Amino acid sequence: MVWQKGYKLQGGRYVIEKVLGEGGFGITYQAQHTLLKQWVVIKTPNERLQNHPEYPKFVKRFIEEGRKLAKLSEQQHPNIVRISDLFQEGNLYCLIMDFVSGESLLKLVERRGALPPPASKA
Repeated sequence: MVWQKGYKLQGGRYVIEKVLGEGGFGITYQAQHTLLKQWVVIKTPNERLQNHPEYPKFVKRFIEEGRKLAKLSEQQHPNIVRISDLFQEGNLYCLIMDFVSGESLLKLVERRGALPPPASKA
């Protein structure tokens, strides 16, 4: 099930605004943190995979990804989004991260082609 606009999570703390993307493994949503009045991104494993025999491994990797990103984002970095929460909603895990407005990397690459490597700082 893909959550629709207005769907509430965590007792109404987060309210879904729209789907940002859906891939083979996960779904990302734009949502509002209602108490802080901030836009966030909610990433979940794709529920359609629940009957896949490897689904428990997918979820384990999802949780590990959340923990690793949270550790990396402890110190602010311009290329790493901040992770603010990881929780279970029903039978789905949800990873909460800052919403960064602008064009997605996928769209940028589709529009411009492969990006050149960054210039090294010597």
